[in-house]
Amino acid sequence: MAISSSSIIDFAIPNTKRDVPNIQDQARNRLEWTWGLGHGHLDENLREFVDPQGLLADQTVLVFPHNDTIEQISRRADRGKSGVRRPHIQKLYKGCNSFEYLVLPIDSASTLPPRLLNLEVPPHLALCATSGKMSQAWGSLPREVCDAQRASLLERAKAAICSDRPAVGMWQLTDMQCIHRKWFWIDYVPRSFLSEKSDQTMVEPEEEEPRVMKRN
Repeated sequence: MAISSSSIIDFAIPNTKRDVPNIQDQARNRLEWTWGLGHGHLDENLREFVDPQGLLADQTVLVFPHNDTIEQISRRADRGKSGVRRPHIQKLYKGCNSFEYLVLPIDSASTLPPRLLNLEVPPHLALCATSGKMSQAWGSLPREVCDAQRASLLERAKAAICSDRPAVGMWQLTDMQCIHRKWFWIDYVPRSFLSEKSDQTMVEPEEEEPRVMKRN
């Protein structure tokens, strides 16, 4: 199934911003900027990938990248400098085109079994969709109810793992929430990126990935 840019954009928009005029265009611009794409190239980029089971657009399931990959994406987001375009996010994966995901139903009462799947879907798309789904489902709930939903999710994630893959934990949920916020809310998109001279906007030089202690 083709990955729809409209669904990715919808998942990127915070609940509190949905009534803002032209918010869809703003979200598109911010994703193109922070993912290191050319202006107006989001649809072209998404056409390179296929989600055969339609998991990204399915509001009933969450698709979690591996913990190490979430941390890689988090470090990339943290290193970003205001007004400087990021290198293309695909470079983060160093040529890998298949990734392992933990797929869980968002509803704790669901009879859908948890699954570990290998998909040719880039982790930043899965992270955007999954963070957006959690925000849309739980963002307007009272704090204690939202915390209970997150705790239930972590318990189910832990019970689902029967391999050497670490379970999704609170660190990962927090990192995903912060990344999602930076992609849409915090990063500054300069006017030059939105003009005919967008290709001349300076791009950050690539840095070697620092060695860090893994968080399980």
